Amino acid sequence: MAKNKIEIEKRLSILYFIVSSCGLISSILMAIIWNYWKYTLNTCIDFNCGCLLYATTTYNTFSGAVISICRFVTFAPIFSLIWGVLIGSYHAYRVCILKQHNRGNRRPTVTFHSPEEASRVDQAQRKSPLYICLFVMSLSFVLLFFSIAIIMTDGYYTACKGYKKAVIKHLSANGNLAAMVYDRMTCGTIFDFLDYIQPDPTFLETRFRRGTLIINTGILLQVSIITSWLSLACWIIISYCNALSIFNKERKIFCFKK
Repeated sequence: MAKNKIEIEKRLSILYFIVSSCGLISSILMAIIWNYWKYTLNTCIDFNCGCLLYATTTYNTFSGAVISICRFVTFAPIFSLIWGVLIGSYHAYRVCILKQHNRGNRRPTVTFHSPEEASRVDQAQRKSPLYICLFVMSLSFVLLFFSIAIIMTDGYYTACKGYKKAVIKHLSANGNLAAMVYDRMTCGTIFDFLDYIQPDPTFLETRFRRGTLIINTGILLQVSIITSWLSLACWIIISYCNALSIFNKERKIFCFKK
């Protein structure tokens, strides 16, 4: 029993550190993309539209989407990073405590006169505010990362579809060549065109121009999207484990059996 508890705490700790790492990676990569394109794509007059996600091609330029989209997907994972480190450290601490307990440093135990009494105390412990808080927070992060992953994925493909028009215009493509751009070119290739042929607006100040720096926008976006979906999967598993802890059920599948 104790060995299984140690394994459960260890795996939960690993899951929390995974979501923290994924949140950090996603935030850093989106910050790089955002800061690289925020001036070049901000061609709107009435509002700031420097976000690459959901960017569209107009008749004479490639214009970004409202900047609040990039702010959300960049800064929202930071909350997951902080919470994951805190609770992951708590579970790691629990692993150390359980190992010390197994080595003989036993704490005083409570003797119950009946199995029913022991069951009631165990259920009360399981339904303590700590377990409920962990479940509520993990469920909140499931909803948060579901929103982030959907926005990033949909924004990625929307921008890709929009820039295909710019590529066709740049290549003066028509007929089968235009069809090839629309149907056969991957979004990674399309964003390579964006990196190399998208000019800075003429009105952009020199200090805001990208210069000779060229990033791989497609790869950075893809990795950021993958880490967001991975974070979502891990938070779902964590929520599942916390829910079972509240209702005093056996941890099976991802949480492993007691």
